[in-house]
Amino acid sequence: MFDRKTDLNPFDDGNFNVLGALKGNLVGIHGPEVAFMGKSMPIATAIMPTLAAAAGARYGFRRGGRRMARVGGELQQMNRIENQIQEEQQRFRRYQRKNPDSWLPGTEEYALSRESGPYTAQQAESAARMKQLKIAKDEVSKKGQTDMLWEILKYGAGGAVAGGVTGQGLESVRRTMGTESNT
Repeated sequence: MFDRKTDLNPFDDGNFNVLGALKGNLVGIHGPEVAFMGKSMPIATAIMPTLAAAAGARYGFRRGGRRMARVGGELQQMNRIENQIQEEQQRFRRYQRKNPDSWLPGTEEYALSRESGPYTAQQAESAARMKQLKIAKDEVSKKGQTDMLWEILKYGAGGAVAGGVTGQGLESVRRTMGTESNT
């Protein structure tokens, strides 16, 4: 644990050491192991399942991304809704009144401004439609994120289980081979 001599070549004696913080050897209590800051981690039962889980999570992330990007997927739906929101914003601006101070009492514009406030009826409808579209876009986004998380968890857990079972199998084989050589 206190050996700070650096040895970066694991091929000469099977060991490596990086300033005493990260060490590795082929002949540990549980077979090949890596020690980080004095804590020993067997390669077959600790490191291999972790790497398998990370690889599975990465695969799940890519698979979820492809699912979102497919034709009719969440990304396409969100883009379609975003285009509708932009159209509604243009429609909203089109219905905007010009200089309300120039309206003369008794005109239709003056009467409408007193009834509906600063917005025209068309602008109010357009604003309500934009609000509905933004809610729909948020729902599609949440569904896509949930699907993505599910894929990551599913494949990450599968990788961890496969790595753990494989590691335990390798550890059993190593122990069996070790006990036969002693007799």
